[in-house]
Amino acid sequence: MDAGLARVLDRFAQQWRPYPGSDTRIASVPPPAVQGREEGRLEDERAFLSAATTQPAALKEVRAYLHVEDFADPVHAGLFGCLAALVHRGEVIDPVTVVWEAQHRGLLTHTTPTAILTTCAPSGADPAYWAQRILRHSLLETAATTADHIGHLAADPTLTPHQLITTTHRTLGDLTAVRLRPR
Repeated sequence: MDAGLARVLDRFAQQWRPYPGSDTRIASVPPPAVQGREEGRLEDERAFLSAATTQPAALKEVRAYLHVEDFADPVHAGLFGCLAALVHRGEVIDPVTVVWEAQHRGLLTHTTPTAILTTCAPSGADPAYWAQRILRHSLLETAATTADHIGHLAADPTLTPHQLITTTHRTLGDLTAVRLRPR
């Protein structure tokens, strides 16, 4: 979808060249944050963390495409980082070890050991399934943020067509990076 839009933007960029001496770098306002993190997304993150603690072997595959920035809750992102570090070091993973790693990383300033133990309680769920759901949420949020940013740029009357086209093209890079991750 965004690859087709990128091709169209390339064609437009050929038609609207920058004015001689114009600055093609844009110092625009950053895109507004997407509002309204839904509770379902946070539930999916908790389900993933629980399943990943129960089945840490699946984390080796999941780490290839799921990133810390895909999580809506910063504590959940930190816990994912803890799990990934434990797997990377080849350590045994259980809820108590996750609390220890969270303490070592300074995460307990944002949560409590009891909350971590509750979040990482054993479950029989498939971590790969929940990781895919988290990635889907991240892709949708990135798409919405990208669309908002492009809309903001399009409404800016001070931008030349070339500036709008090149900046939109660059903005699509974030969306493409999430969309093309191996799964």
